[in-house]
Amino acid sequence: MKKLLLIMITIIMPIINFSEHSSSIKLGVNYTKNKMDTDIGFKHTFSGTSELGYLGPIYRNGNFKLLLGIGLNGQIGYANISEGHPEKIDLIEAYAGPYLTSQISYNLNEYVALRSGVKVGAGLNVYNFTTYNSDTQILTTEVASTLGVPITFVVGADLNRITTDFEVGAKYIKGSDKINLIKENKFVFTTSFSIGYKF
Repeated sequence: MKKLLLIMITIIMPIINFSEHSSSIKLGVNYTKNKMDTDIGFKHTFSGTSELGYLGPIYRNGNFKLLLGIGLNGQIGYANISEGHPEKIDLIEAYAGPYLTSQISYNLNEYVALRSGVKVGAGLNVYNFTTYNSDTQILTTEVASTLGVPITFVVGADLNRITTDFEVGAKYIKGSDKINLIKENKFVFTTSFSIGYKF
């Protein structure tokens, strides 16, 4: 058994090249098509995003690599959801949570690599609904937090130390009994673009 374990370690360790692992910091923009649980219907939320990531190869064959990574993603955005209502309703939505990603990378040359794969996260979604009257006086403020699980397909490119990602997919949002607008469980469409630096 010990010999088998030693053989496996001997085989695996040359494949995992820790010198090729990299950390990154990225900033970007996100679009989410939110579904409200009333006659308000769909609303569009645009968010600023930030991300810290760690990504590296676990297997390599020529110019192809199988990558695994972890990271932390955060975003905050705004939407006006007043259409069709006499009051003005503003939504501030925030999300923060860790993620796991598995990607395949192909090196075009020494400086340029293309990537594609999937990213799965789980974190906290926070909603802040503020309702105003016609004189812009605050009538009510409702705050609720709930589980958010984004699942996206990732296409990325690395140009030396510059790294970019385009993502498209869905986010599962668990409903909250605290606010009628988000009381039901749902999947919402989400897409984002980010650019950053590897170090």
